[in-house]
Amino acid sequence: MDTQKMEGWLPPMRETAVLRIIVVILAVLTGCLPSAAAADGLEWSGPEPIAYEAANPVLVPDVAGTLHVLHVHKGHNIGPVSEHAIMYMRLTEQGWSEPVDVLISPNESGQRISAALMDEAGYLHLLWGDNQSLYHSVAHASDAQSPRAWETSLVTAGSATPLGDMVLGPSDDLHVVARPDVSTLEYLTSPDGGRSWSVGQFIHIVPDPSQRAIASAQLVMDHEKGVLHVTWVEAAAETGWSTWAVWYARSVDGGVTWEDAREVDAADSVDSYLILDNQDNLHLVWGRGINRADGRWHQWSSDEGITWSVPQQIFPASMYTGGRTSGHGLAMDSAGTLHFVASFGGDPQAYHTYWQGDGWAEPQLLMGHHAHYVQLVVTLGNQLHFAAYSTTDHYLWHMDTILPAPRVAPAPLPAARPIATAPAQRQEAPQPRERVTEVTSPMDLPMQPVVGTAGVLAQPLLLAGLAALAVIIIALTLRSAAKGRRG
Repeated sequence: MDTQKMEGWLPPMRETAVLRIIVVILAVLTGCLPSAAAADGLEWSGPEPIAYEAANPVLVPDVAGTLHVLHVHKGHNIGPVSEHAIMYMRLTEQGWSEPVDVLISPNESGQRISAALMDEAGYLHLLWGDNQSLYHSVAHASDAQSPRAWETSLVTAGSATPLGDMVLGPSDDLHVVARPDVSTLEYLTSPDGGRSWSVGQFIHIVPDPSQRAIASAQLVMDHEKGVLHVTWVEAAAETGWSTWAVWYARSVDGGVTWEDAREVDAADSVDSYLILDNQDNLHLVWGRGINRADGRWHQWSSDEGITWSVPQQIFPASMYTGGRTSGHGLAMDSAGTLHFVASFGGDPQAYHTYWQGDGWAEPQLLMGHHAHYVQLVVTLGNQLHFAAYSTTDHYLWHMDTILPAPRVAPAPLPAARPIATAPAQRQEAPQPRERVTEVTSPMDLPMQPVVGTAGVLAQPLLLAGLAALAVIIIALTLRSAAKGRRG
């Protein structure tokens, strides 16, 4: 499976280019694509379809200007590609690489990507889960297209589909918030790039899991002050477990202790996100559900989350902006401007706006249909990249634009360093922990080494790939023999 092209799943490069042209023409004919020239003067490329059945994407820029993309393959098992495999591709000056499958769960169950980031040494870190466990995987960016380059460790396991978020500390240490079960939000750290993880420390526990459940979580860190900020959404039984309330909590001592959580909004709320700007202002945005017309809100704090501004709507009240479409649409350019992209409405459309210091700019339409899993990042300081998955045509779409901000000169990617890994073996998922309903004191954080699973995740797909290759060779041989008889 090592760097195989996705023959049979996505056509080879020449046919892929033709297919992309056909898809774009059909999109134009059906009115799916907006004009590339926005009223604010930004000239957007595309949209361009870059991968098929590519849900739950994450975009990660590096110092060289390369854009790395990981996503979950949502199609059925086709050829060498397993359903729910995690795929990797990249954008360079030469264009897009073909998607390759790099990770799959040891339990061979549905994957979900929670977060991805790049450290200063050029290593790509991925936080992802299946139906039983939350994993951390790491590979050097130069080798990320090879399944053999990825080293995987278990972060936590639980009784529900784990999810969480991950940030990089000032010393390349990793900080994670995770939901091991529907009632618990916990904090973990790794001082060694993900090879070992601390025991989870409780941030928040839902009093009655029969009525409330933690649905999502996101983490940011102020490196200079050592303050960690986390936001999460709780779902409620009375809303059919769809939406309910946005919460916020912080730690001022690097995660040793956590202050009591604060409920931000309890009006059918969804999809909350945090970001720190270059003035150390903390911004919190969140949405409201499909039954609400006042769907996207924002407030900010200039004192590390102690006090907050009055919440204000991001988009005009005349726009129907309710709905949950997932995705992280916040990014900051080199000039310190905060950009936001959200999709909303009964037929979700993606809009771009930016923070002007006292309000949000007039929104501009980017993508005219069913934009889910919205992603927004900046490369080299001034190139803004947008991506979203369409539930209409099942393509992952990409657009980019050059912003009126200083360009950051590209730098060489640091070379990979040797990594000593344990022998490959299948990792058994730990048993779910009993839910704790009372925490009286901060927990110690002893480090627990975790056996790596490098290479194990690739083994099932390698066997499938070899079988598919054998079938192709036999077919070609028979075809050649038939031509020989005709000759």
